[in-house]
Amino acid sequence: MQGQVEQMLYRAVDIDESLLDHSVSTQHYLVFRQAAVKRGLRTDAKITADIDPQRVWEIEAKNREDQAVASLVKEYFDVSSENWEETFGAFWDSSWKTGS
Repeated sequence: MQGQVEQMLYRAVDIDESLLDHSVSTQHYLVFRQAAVKRGLRTDAKITADIDPQRVWEIEAKNREDQAVASLVKEYFDVSSENWEETFGAFWDSSWKTGS
């Protein structure tokens, strides 16, 4: 399960937030995307509803080579750290309030 989430985090960093519909099934990815934007890793979304699947895989592969993204992924899985709450906590709490 962690592998699937990790794979999607490398995509979520560049996904259009409107595709992450504030549901339980996409909550991890929405929170990660919001934290990446706040940290200044991304601004515009490269993955949109009409993107070719091959392009999604290319974006994911490039993101796996990005050390800042890889560091944020590692931080995301370190839930017991003080940094987790600071980086992701407010987004996580807010995602529950919006219908997740």
